Amino acid sequence: DDFQARVAKHLTGLKRDDIPVPKNYKEAIGGEFKEYWMAAVKKEVKNLEDHGVHSWVPKPPGVHLIKGTWAWKVKTDNNSEISQWKARLVAQGFRQIYGVQFLSTMAPVGKLTTFRAMLAELARRGMDLQFLDIKSAYLTADMDMDCYMEPPPGVVPPRPGHVMKLEKGLYGLR
Repeated sequence: DDFQARVAKHLTGLKRDDIPVPKNYKEAIGGEFKEYWMAAVKKEVKNLEDHGVHSWVPKPPGVHLIKGTWAWKVKTDNNSEISQWKARLVAQGFRQIYGVQFLSTMAPVGKLTTFRAMLAELARRGMDLQFLDIKSAYLTADMDMDCYMEPPPGVVPPRPGHVMKLEKGLYGLR
């Protein structure tokens, strides 16, 4: 509560465009808003731990490590006031090796024309539409192959030399 009160007081009158979005971890912790970005990092790490996304293991010999990085975003409410600071841990999946860390890729993306057709059919039938936002839904996909990631900046392994063995999906993975 005290943190939220300080956030509200410090950010009064600021809009999302007034806050520079960091390009990397170093910028996030070195800038004027480092307290908020660090709180967002801690929240994301806790979310990953709560969902059992990874386990800490000693680095297996000869294994290819994927690098992790952070994606940053300031979210606003309906009044365009800052409501949330988001730090999302993302894997640099473009560094994955085919046949070692993945065998196929898939990107289920809906098309606008399909959505419009669905809305038209709902209207024709006199039905209602409801949306559901599942928080952290991307964290529920089990991994098919062993995938190891070096700890991203700001995440300290419990023991030196340990890496993250990914148990569940993470943004950026194939």
